[in-house]
Amino acid sequence: MKNGNSQSVNSSVIRALDMLELLITTPNALSIAEICRKLDLNRVTCVNMLNTLMSKKYVYKNADGHYVISGKIYVMAMLYRESFPIIEPFNIIACDAIKDLNCIANLTVVADLDKALVLSQVPDAKVYTSAAAQLYYPLYCTANGKVLLAHQPAKRIDTVLETLEPKKYTEHTVVDKDAIRRELSITRERGYGLDYMEYYDNTICIGAPVFGKNGQVAFAVSFTEIKLDEEHTIDWYVPRIIDLAKALSYTIGYRNKSLDIF
Repeated sequence: MKNGNSQSVNSSVIRALDMLELLITTPNALSIAEICRKLDLNRVTCVNMLNTLMSKKYVYKNADGHYVISGKIYVMAMLYRESFPIIEPFNIIACDAIKDLNCIANLTVVADLDKALVLSQVPDAKVYTSAAAQLYYPLYCTANGKVLLAHQPAKRIDTVLETLEPKKYTEHTVVDKDAIRRELSITRERGYGLDYMEYYDNTICIGAPVFGKNGQVAFAVSFTEIKLDEEHTIDWYVPRIIDLAKALSYTIGYRNKSLDIF
């Protein structure tokens, strides 16, 4: 079996991952019949796959004989998140940075060819109520996404844009690939990324790069749902998001004369 990029893939692994995703995203336990129907599997194949996942402790069968995702998946997710030592200092430094801004701070990392993953968000109280509640964002039309993509090697940017099928999330979303490429160049040159209601209506975000010890951009940090008025303009927010990015860069070992706030 081959995917869209003509690479060989294992169909059994694909079906097992589909099953895990189904169980993770379904709030209630599922019967074998329900799983078979939702995944278009025959019963024998479904049972064999469930038995395999249960043997590895990813799935368990409840008292009603229905199947539920186990806590192992969540433990693995937590271990992945905890593998980033920047999260704890981000939570502290970002809380102080936004205390008078009435906005949200996001820390993100490249998670796929064309997506960014939110590793942490402060204040925590807004995670489940704000427009920024989801974890994955497209790179081409979000502030942090633009920052992360703009600092990728040219060949990777070319690959992303070649395979990208831009979706118009709002009337402001840029879907022309040449225009996206120009925006990435501007983002890299000026040192910050801007999402002016491109992903969510009435939501403006500004992001900046966080450099690692090796001098490469490792993360991006943003102010999300910023409020603009005569005093609080984009130019007002720019030095504040850049200062936050510089502080975080310093905590993970980046040393450069450009970190003049130190």
